[in-house]
Formats: sequence, structure tokens, C-alpha cells
Amino acid sequence: MVATTSLAKADSLQPWQWWASYLRALGGAWPALDTSFQQPILPGWSFAGVVVNENNSSAPAMEHAIVSHQSYGKQIGRMMDVVAALSKLSSVDRNVSPYKEFFEVVDDIKDIKKEAADARFEKTLKDLEALKKDDKDKFEQCLLRVAALR
Repeated sequence: MVATTSLAKADSLQPWQWWASYLRALGGAWPALDTSFQQPILPGWSFAGVVVNENNSSAPAMEHAIVSHQSYGKQIGRMMDVVAALSKLSSVDRNVSPYKEFFEVVDDIKDIKKEAADARFEKTLKDLEALKKDDKDKFEQCLLRVAALR
């Protein structure tokens, strides 16, 4: 849509178009506002602050499709599992670089996952305590489900 210079038509314009029309009527020239705003779909997308676009990927749309089903974390985690398994099969010395650094990362990730699981468990306990106060029947059903896990 092109901004008009007629203030009579200004009530049907978008806010930026109205201002452009108003400023033109005052004698200002705003040629940059004469074009419509267009934004391409998925010109570049980001993951954890990393922008994926045509400058750093030959197929950013394909990467987006893959990551929407298999996250980078999951992909890297599977590769780390394979490397760890292969290193155990080959009897490498875990204290020799680069294996030492690799297994430090593996161990650090295990610790982070354990801490996250502990935090989720504590949250679940609080939720169950609240449920016990609010809905005894539902609470008892939940306890039965937990007991069935044994």
C-alpha cells in the first residue's frame, strides 16, 4: 500500500502511513515510506543466539525443518554417546587429551542433568503437596500411579 498525501483519506491508513501523509501535507518528503513493508518468511532464524541464514548455511530452511524434529542438543548428545561407547570399546586412556576434555564435558552434562532432575522432583513434590490440600481424591489417584511404577 502506498501512503497518500490526502489527509481526507488518512483515517483508513495504517499509523505509519498516516504520519507519512501528515508530514507530506506539511511539506516534508518521506520517499522511504512510499513503499510497502515486506518481510520474507524465515530469512534467517536463530537458535541460542546463533542466526542461521544463507550466509552460514547452504540450506537454512532444511536446517530449520530438521531442528524442529531433532534438536541440536539431541543430535550432539547422540554423537557424544556414540563417541563415548566407541572409546570404551577401543580401550582409550581417558586421561589423555583430547579424550580427557571430552569426558569432562560428558561428566559435566551428566551432573547438569542430575541437578535438573532433582529440581523437577522437588517441583513435583510441591505440586503433590498442593494437590493433597486442594483435591484429596486426585492426590490418592496420583499416589496409586506412583506406586504402580515399583
